[in-house]
Amino acid sequence: MYPALKDISATKRRKIQARQEELTKLLNYVQDSVKDLKNASSAQDAVTILANLYGEVEKRGYKFQDCNTLDTKKRLWNQARYDVAIPLSRVVSWGEELETEIQQQVNRYAYTNLYNLLLAEYIAETDEGVTCSDAPVRKELHEQRRIWEEYVFNEKVTDPAEITRYIESLFNEPADKSSPLNTLRHHFSTFSFVRSDEVDNYMVSTAIKNLIAGDLYTGDKRKALEEITSNDIVLEELSNLIRSEVDSIEDWRWEKQPLIAQFRRQISGKYRVYLDDDLTQAIFVQIIATSFAKHVKQCLQNVLYMDIWNTAPVASTLKAEDRRRFKQYSYDLDGNTVNHLRRSIFNNHYFARLPEEDTQDYDDESTNPYGMPGGIKQYTARLMTTEVMFLKQLHGEGTYLQTDFKWFGPSIPHSTLKTLFHLFNVPEKWIKFFEKFLTPMIKFDGSDAAKRRVRGVPIGHTLSTVFGELLLFVLDFAVNQATGSNIYRIFDDLHFCGSTEACIKAWETINHFTRVMGLELNDEKSAAIVFKQGQELQPESGLPSGSVRWGLRTLSDGVYWKEDKEAIEKHIEEMTLQLGSCKSILSFVHAYNTYMRFFVSNLGLPAICFGRSHIQSVAQTLVEVQASVVRGLSSGKHTTIVDYLRDRIKNTPNLQAESLDIPEGFFYFPMKLGGLDIVNPVVSYFCDFTGTPEHPEDLIADALALDQQLYEKLRNKYNAGEIDCEKYDDDEDYMSWDEFAKAPEDTSSNVKEAYSKLLSLSEDSPIQLTGMTYTLRLASTDLVGFNSSSHTWAFEVFGLEIFERTGGFNIGELSLLPVGLAELMRNERMRWKC
Repeated sequence: MYPALKDISATKRRKIQARQEELTKLLNYVQDSVKDLKNASSAQDAVTILANLYGEVEKRGYKFQDCNTLDTKKRLWNQARYDVAIPLSRVVSWGEELETEIQQQVNRYAYTNLYNLLLAEYIAETDEGVTCSDAPVRKELHEQRRIWEEYVFNEKVTDPAEITRYIESLFNEPADKSSPLNTLRHHFSTFSFVRSDEVDNYMVSTAIKNLIAGDLYTGDKRKALEEITSNDIVLEELSNLIRSEVDSIEDWRWEKQPLIAQFRRQISGKYRVYLDDDLTQAIFVQIIATSFAKHVKQCLQNVLYMDIWNTAPVASTLKAEDRRRFKQYSYDLDGNTVNHLRRSIFNNHYFARLPEEDTQDYDDESTNPYGMPGGIKQYTARLMTTEVMFLKQLHGEGTYLQTDFKWFGPSIPHSTLKTLFHLFNVPEKWIKFFEKFLTPMIKFDGSDAAKRRVRGVPIGHTLSTVFGELLLFVLDFAVNQATGSNIYRIFDDLHFCGSTEACIKAWETINHFTRVMGLELNDEKSAAIVFKQGQELQPESGLPSGSVRWGLRTLSDGVYWKEDKEAIEKHIEEMTLQLGSCKSILSFVHAYNTYMRFFVSNLGLPAICFGRSHIQSVAQTLVEVQASVVRGLSSGKHTTIVDYLRDRIKNTPNLQAESLDIPEGFFYFPMKLGGLDIVNPVVSYFCDFTGTPEHPEDLIADALALDQQLYEKLRNKYNAGEIDCEKYDDDEDYMSWDEFAKAPEDTSSNVKEAYSKLLSLSEDSPIQLTGMTYTLRLASTDLVGFNSSSHTWAFEVFGLEIFERTGGFNIGELSLLPVGLAELMRNERMRWKC
């Protein structure tokens, strides 16, 4: 693990321990002098003792925290030699203040030493490595390996002619040069990779960062990639090598075959198989992938804007005559409507799926560039919930359909991809390159048997993501043509919401696509829920049965999500197992934080469409998860994570903390301030969510009530002759309420505002610092840049205690804290026990 950084860390530990010894001796001397101060018979005698104390402290090289304060004190105690206005008690307090200051430094060095020892423990664990190459301990790994091998090493041949006919029938237009399909083919045919003289250090560095983000490598190879980006000499050498690869692209092949297959367990419990290929080749492939991804994205976006793509969104019922009538009465249909918003949302969702500069990570819940707060997964969950609510409230019935493909990545037939490449006129030079990329020789670590891959795409490569998106674009388009509406995807997770008739068509289309392309649907994740106003019905015969799920929740009553207690309990058991296998405290904290984020992500961020009861329910579940895990780890001895970790630290001899008083704030404060940075996600669910309604569907009813008021206002103005309308008949009455309210998703800005609000995350009022903590915060630069709810909560609850112990909000000595190395290691993805 980063030898230079390890040496730096060891050097810091030596300096800390030496300084600790000096400060401890100094503190003992000061404490003895303060006792003499307290026994002094007069202020004058005390001043003599105090002056000798400060003189000796300065002689020993101690650096006072505030020289201005020291100068003032010297002036005052000189005055105290003669002026009785300064009492003995005040002179004694100056000695006590010095004792407190040095004690705080001793504390900071003690916590700094502990932190360095914790990091050393973490490094030792990391250097041992995590591997699944030994005898697997779980039957599911055996089973998933068997299934993976059955897909990858057994070719599935699809019919190129059938696939071609299928796609051409979707476009259903004359084959002239200007037809949408031929336009798409022309755009694909223009793909050309960068010239060799265009390859530079920045391009190589960007490719490396994408590989790291895609988590293709672990251990030494990942560390090597991270170090390369900061070494211009190595980057230039790599650039030269890749330039030569570009010039001989026709001769490219996997050099170091067979590639070693490595199983990695995911936090969800599933295993993924990564291929350990050569770093230089992976960087080269990544550069090509980025270039091809941009080109594919542009090509597919062009189709989205063609007339052939149906733009009539879900439940659009406004006809041309209706629009004429609205125009007649000077009611401006300006586009501020639900259906216009739906179109914009789908476009952003559609564009977000294809990678460009960065590898897409759908487990990441950060805000993405397309305005989906909370991340694409969270946003899609809110979108489907809102759609269900609208269908039920405005149309009285509807259906939510979801499914995904079984082992999508490993199962994609190469013949299907090759047919798509030829059909879309990808240049032959690149088709040959892609074929080589898809068919390396593979073997498992510890095995001599190697086989050629004949099916599926390798995980962790941007090029594989692009191939998958190109294939599933056909499904997007097919559903759009069959239903007039759009399917929402998170890669191969499919979601469709609409009338029951439209959902049946979508399901038929998905099944047809699946058969033609040689894929399989995942029956366990295929489900539909049919709902009508006031009731929930069983899916019709043309739809899959089963429970509609999202993360750790199931949908009930067509609107409300319930927590899946059984699934949560299974993850609690797994979390307990994984945390119990962490040999170091810092790896434990890393795993704990990762798991708590997993629970938050799969239970759902607070949102308007989920209602206030969801917030309360998730908060309670998170508390129960933490307590249950800690009880399991400590055999019932502890119920809080801090008590468990404090006990574990004190009982680990190498950490030298048996007699150390470790404050609560040490566990929750940010890493940059010397804390362990345990995340407390419960904090975010105890904010002021008064703006989140108990019954979210009431927002729709409120919007319709506002429309009723608007209608009455417009009708009264019309009858009073205050509206300049195009009358066709002097006796013609103003449009009826039923006519006005016929299609609120096409006409109402109030309904659109309700839709937007339902989609939004709940607005919270973060906890505020109060009293002395707030005052100290204003005077301190230590807390700049820490704005998370968990950190603010930690400052408010534990800040004064930390300040009293260390003289500031820095728990340790910043110059000797291994913050950079600790953060570097924390950014490494958690590797789970197989």
